[in-house]
Amino acid sequence: MTHLDTRSRDVLMVLLQNQAPIAIKQIASQLGITPRMMRASLNTIQTWLEERDTELIRKQNYGIQIRTTPEKIVQLIQELSNQKEYYLYLSPGERIAVLNLMLLRGADQPLMPEEIEPVLGISRPTLFKDVEKVKKWLDRFSITLTFKPNVGFQIQGSEANWREAMVHLYITKIGVLSLLNMGSPLAGPPDTKIGSTLNLLNTMLADTMRLLDLKSAYRFVMQLEERLHRRFVDVAFVRLVCHLALAVFRSAQAKSVDLPMGEPVIPSENEVIAAIDLLLASESFSLNESEVQFIFRQVQGANIQQPRIDMMQSHHTLSEQLETQEIVQHIVSDASLFLHPSLKVDQQLIRALAMHIQVAKNRLRYGLPINNPLQEAVEAQFPHIVGLVKKSVASLADQIYKAIPSDEIAYIAMHLGAAMERLRPYRGLKRKVWIVCGEGTATAWLLVARLQAEFPDIVVDEVSSVLKITQHPPLPSQVDVVLTTLPVEIPEVLTLEVSPLLTPKDQARIHAVLNSKPPRRPVGTSSSSDLGLSLSTLLSEDTIRLGVEVENWESVIDAVGSLLLNVHAISSRYIQAMKDVIYRYGPYVVFSPGTALLHARPGDGVNRICMSLVTLDPPIPFHHPHHDPVKRAFGMCVVDHHSHLKALAQLANLLHDDKRLSLIESSTSTAEVISILAQEP
Repeated sequence: MTHLDTRSRDVLMVLLQNQAPIAIKQIASQLGITPRMMRASLNTIQTWLEERDTELIRKQNYGIQIRTTPEKIVQLIQELSNQKEYYLYLSPGERIAVLNLMLLRGADQPLMPEEIEPVLGISRPTLFKDVEKVKKWLDRFSITLTFKPNVGFQIQGSEANWREAMVHLYITKIGVLSLLNMGSPLAGPPDTKIGSTLNLLNTMLADTMRLLDLKSAYRFVMQLEERLHRRFVDVAFVRLVCHLALAVFRSAQAKSVDLPMGEPVIPSENEVIAAIDLLLASESFSLNESEVQFIFRQVQGANIQQPRIDMMQSHHTLSEQLETQEIVQHIVSDASLFLHPSLKVDQQLIRALAMHIQVAKNRLRYGLPINNPLQEAVEAQFPHIVGLVKKSVASLADQIYKAIPSDEIAYIAMHLGAAMERLRPYRGLKRKVWIVCGEGTATAWLLVARLQAEFPDIVVDEVSSVLKITQHPPLPSQVDVVLTTLPVEIPEVLTLEVSPLLTPKDQARIHAVLNSKPPRRPVGTSSSSDLGLSLSTLLSEDTIRLGVEVENWESVIDAVGSLLLNVHAISSRYIQAMKDVIYRYGPYVVFSPGTALLHARPGDGVNRICMSLVTLDPPIPFHHPHHDPVKRAFGMCVVDHHSHLKALAQLANLLHDDKRLSLIESSTSTAEVISILAQEP
């Protein structure tokens, strides 16, 4: 006799309740499973039906249908409804999560294999294979798992690390949105059916959540936001709620964190500790000094929402701000040299990085974990930016005496990636879009930048958290579509869930709902992931002039720009845009002694990627405090965020090569200059 697992039971019930043929993808979407899972279940279902003299029809381009009489359909539905026992189905990922939860919940007592195997429905060899994966997962939280014959499995680690592991399970397996709903004062008790189907993992998670006073912790964090004039991103808000609820519950069981001696509290942090103490008293939470410090550290390491206009509301001392600015300046300087010169004066980037770096310093200072779910995707999509950040964060590592984890590096790279996306030209703004993002500022603004670059006919009217948009949803008249990185539904408003990296599939869906066409790319735009054209390729004899005599720096720009204009790489307004950059921001374009890199934004009249070079005789002052006078001026116009990167890297190397610079200055022909530029050290 064939037995059904819970997944097969759910698929079969859908088929019985739909008399017409139904597609595999439709059922999979309805049940929240993959088509591959569907096909595996269908084999079991087919055998089960055959044992009851019922036929399952499976045809390509037709769908799936159960062929039998209406009376038999009613009989089969009744049998499924009355049957209580099913063989439990757990995917490999669910097994690992259940095993993690079993070990963490029973941290004080060893677990014998005989206690685990029947719960997971697996054999002894499979259990020990799963244990190896569990060990790697626990190792992320500095928790060890040991096994002794006749004793069993037992975990060892600090109380603080145990709580971090539990909170991570809550967030990844229950979800940010569900946790926000469970903690809301309007929510009822936690439901055992947290996921789309009832299973062991969901039941175990719900059982642990019932022990926690989420509503009081939720209220505490909201009041803390008001007192500190901060707004935490959704993930940080949920982490604080879970950590506080766990702290109260574990303290009542005489389980307290024992924090290592860290850096002393600086004066600006006394306000935070005072607010925590006051609110703990108002909620009648009884926590010792070590627990208060633990919550304080969580607060200081929590990401804050980034307002669109004023993104840097400082809560730090002048010395802290200066330290942070020094780190940001180092990162931005490297980025402007190797990615695009405009980044050096990108105020949105500078403020966003300053906010992120300050919180990151607190996380690293207090040893708090950092998890970037987009790390691998960012490393794949922006490898050159990630590599640059790894080198640039040396000053941050030196300041805190700790290595910077790859998750943090990916977050910084996301800020730079967003800035590069903003440089891509886009035209008129017509459609209004709201963004909902729960992960953090880097994620939100990367999505905004990607969206504005790919969809030139829209304006991002609002960037919101889940908490804010559920409390104050937009009206249909206010917005054309809401794009969200979390599964949020807004009444009467079209809502699409997308990746922060805005995949091609996401872009196609957005084009479909907005009835828009993909933007026409300027000549020279490439979709490849290489680092683009070389310096000697972008410069030609037509775009190089030697020994030019001019009166002032404006005339230098005219000379550089005319070379680009003559080869139709730019329109005439780009020349004025290069001057406007200096009028507005000063002579930051003078990157090194004697060298200027003149530029404007791609949207200021660029037709194709190109570079020009003018050597000056005599040299001309740009009024730079350290690098005047300018002997050589490069002009650059780019069309995307990567096709010029190789040339910029080569230019950076050239500026440190005194021998080749001298050869260029003494050159008598443009062909000779191109030959020198092609000589990579």
